[in-house]
Amino acid sequence: MRVLSALRPVETELYQHTDELAGAFQKARDFARFIEQTEGTQQRLNFANYD
Repeated sequence: MRVLSALRPVETELYQHTDELAGAFQKARDFARFIEQTEGTQQRLNFANYD
């Protein structure tokens, strides 16, 4: 996953080898989209590129 911050790009490893981990990350992304749509506050998870 690559997230662009104000200063520089950030890269991290994201482990999704179990259904629980993959589901938790999907839930976080869904919640970030919900927050943006309802409150108008930009969320960093929505800026990320997922490879």
